[in-house]
Amino acid sequence: MKKVLDIVLPSLSGYMEDAYPLSLLETKRKTCEWIYSGYVQLVFQTPELCSYQPLKFFKISPSGKSWDPMISWFNTYSITKKMAKSLNLKIIDLMRNSIDMGYYVNIHLDEYYLPHANPYKSFHYTHITLIFGYDDEKMIFYALSYNFKGDFNNVEINYYDLEISYEGEGDTNQQALIELWEWREHYGYNFSVKRLLSQCNAYLTGDNNYIDIKDFYNQKNNNVYGLDIYEKLKGYSKISNNVIPFQIIREHKQLMYQRINFMIENEYINKDDYFLIEGNEIVDKAIILKNLFMKSVVSENKKILGKIDEAIDWLYNHEKIYFAKLIKALENYDRKEFIFSEVGEWNEIKHKLNHYPDTKNGLKVGFDITFINNHSIGYIGIGNQKNFANYELPLSFNIDTIANTFIGNRDSVPFEIPFNITKGKVFSFSIIFDFEKQKCNLKIIADNEYKKENINMVVNFDYSGEIFVYFIHENGYRFKVRLHT
Repeated sequence: MKKVLDIVLPSLSGYMEDAYPLSLLETKRKTCEWIYSGYVQLVFQTPELCSYQPLKFFKISPSGKSWDPMISWFNTYSITKKMAKSLNLKIIDLMRNSIDMGYYVNIHLDEYYLPHANPYKSFHYTHITLIFGYDDEKMIFYALSYNFKGDFNNVEINYYDLEISYEGEGDTNQQALIELWEWREHYGYNFSVKRLLSQCNAYLTGDNNYIDIKDFYNQKNNNVYGLDIYEKLKGYSKISNNVIPFQIIREHKQLMYQRINFMIENEYINKDDYFLIEGNEIVDKAIILKNLFMKSVVSENKKILGKIDEAIDWLYNHEKIYFAKLIKALENYDRKEFIFSEVGEWNEIKHKLNHYPDTKNGLKVGFDITFINNHSIGYIGIGNQKNFANYELPLSFNIDTIANTFIGNRDSVPFEIPFNITKGKVFSFSIIFDFEKQKCNLKIIADNEYKKENINMVVNFDYSGEIFVYFIHENGYRFKVRLHT
């Protein structure tokens, strides 16, 4: 038997506390709103106090440890080695059964016994490995880990090697725990301008923007944050050959550039060539910085150290201006004249529609939708309070701008609306409901007019005081709406 769960190589791979969660999260496009709302702040810690892992993304952690982030997308379960043995659970069977049930497995292994790892047959070293699949015929597990070159990649671990590495001689305290991750059902997250602003301000000023959450953090002396990490990085570059901090710097800039594109596409900030051009130059400089450091490790040319300092100073000075302008752009964010689609449950994000009597047995409603990017996949639904409470709506629409499909009442008697969905196009909806006949007439005006009459309503619909509509996107890319007044 073979079972492999979805996985990708993540955008952040400097340390496993970012790499492992993102290797799951980035398999689903809708998680981008959560990702782009975070991963801004950096922290530089005293190397001797943090396993010589000084530079990291700064995150909320329930345990107070920087390597234990709080990931709201997953349900997390743990089992100890002692408990597994008391239940007579063999590690291979436990892993296979967990994967069959849809759980990703984080397990601590002694890499002395793992041929793909750098410590193989050299020294005992316990490290977390993420297992996401197995193949009984080949007798292997599919995993993500760091290989002997230090690269984060897919690896294969045969059953025997995994078993002896689990029982190995590394850190027995770490080896005692197996952690299982499963996706939370019906969870979504809307991009948070407020959260992003807080982090950008903290990055610019060098503050710990979570300093008051003492229950979440184990604060260490001499930590520095945000732009202040660059001065620490200068000193570190002269005493260490550890390239990972420079990889973190590069990944930080690349993720910020992706975030800027996302925010422009979703109209969280106005399109400004400065953010794109300067953001790309910052990425390029971070790549140059990493390459300079790698060259300095193998070269005796002292001039390279001066070039490293110059690159670090360049990043500091340019980011100081860049983040100040980004903060101003985010603070000017104001789209009150529009409603934007959201992620969430119907009743949580429904909007009251203005409605007008059409006949003694009906009413008329209307709204305009504008697609502000070419990535939106979403839904529209209309009904009264009872319909929403029962999760049964008389009229709904499915919209997919990627596949260019626009379908009404998909789950009952579907009808296709023959419009090309393109960025910037406005669709003006006008709907007349006839409560006596339990039918409705639909008119949509875009580049031409579309009419459909006598549409059967999916469930019983009557005027009960208020009419509501929801606008949902499901993949991180929203559309905007103006209700008719």
